[in-house]
Amino acid sequence: MNKIVTGFFKRNKSAPLKSAMGKSIKMPFSDMALNLEYKGISVTDDDHWYWCVSPIYDEENRVHLFCSRWRKTYEGMALWFTESEIVHFIGNSPEGPFTYVETVLSNENLPCPEWQASPHNPQIYKFGDKYALIYIVQDKRVKSGGMKTGLMLSDSLNGPWHFAGNDGIVVKESTDKSHWTYHSKTGTENPAMAKIDDTYYIFFKAGKAQNRKMHYGYAISKSIDGSYTMCNEPKMDNIHYIEDATAFQQNGKTYLLTTDNFGKNSGIFGAGILWEMKDGYFKRENAEIGFGVLSDYTDLPKNTTYYDNDRSTKLERPGILMKNGKPEYLYGCTRADVLGSGKSQCYVFKINS
Repeated sequence: MNKIVTGFFKRNKSAPLKSAMGKSIKMPFSDMALNLEYKGISVTDDDHWYWCVSPIYDEENRVHLFCSRWRKTYEGMALWFTESEIVHFIGNSPEGPFTYVETVLSNENLPCPEWQASPHNPQIYKFGDKYALIYIVQDKRVKSGGMKTGLMLSDSLNGPWHFAGNDGIVVKESTDKSHWTYHSKTGTENPAMAKIDDTYYIFFKAGKAQNRKMHYGYAISKSIDGSYTMCNEPKMDNIHYIEDATAFQQNGKTYLLTTDNFGKNSGIFGAGILWEMKDGYFKRENAEIGFGVLSDYTDLPKNTTYYDNDRSTKLERPGILMKNGKPEYLYGCTRADVLGSGKSQCYVFKINS
């Protein structure tokens, strides 16, 4: 599109968000991006940092959130590498309040604690009568990077949960030197899931660090807890770094919603990108800007703090709450804290499109 935005107008299909002012916009705006309504903080407490909120309805119309968290210390966000845990909250409304239920997965109950650590990045899905909780763990045997994708399954959102296979790991980087995931900078991370026809897909990010051109691909299986086979090439044509995919399906189409961390793909630093899957690929020609940054949707109070002085207010780890086959709410995390406590916060937005 390459449109130079010079003003801010009433939101509609052709008008940008505030974060697009003066930018060369490379994708059209989705209805979702232009019609998000800020509702506030989803989960928080005084003792933890929260990240990676993934929502789902149960059969009684209650909302369950699966999140990452770690202790609030002077080390800030760095502790997610070593002490992250996956926790479960429940509420009667998508906007909260939410009540802590349990810690689902931590360093204390990983299947292989001798080499696995710090479960993180949960995504919750339902396929038929099974709930799938996908996540990543650090591989302590690898000096840097080396994250691997794990999977837990249950008949209930309240558990009990069992690990896929013997060690829970369903996707990891290839040992084949010719494969695109070999020596991936961060292993296989930021996973999401979908079922297309009779095949289960696990989407993941991998690749080398050169020019930050890491890409998404997928691994497939006919059985949800079976052996997953990785694709032989990347399946997304992003030109610069993206991460944090969540997957959803609407009207027979499969979508990934990612962050565009540096804005090189969309034109907006920290925006989200909505990628439509066509013929097994996610291409920029079929992508739209999926969401803006926090300050596009609310005026931030004067006491807002910005961890690491990151004032972009970009939203990371997006989560979509589906209802009746449509996206109803978006959840996202950012280093901007409207409570002024100096840590990360997780926010919720109603999708009015």
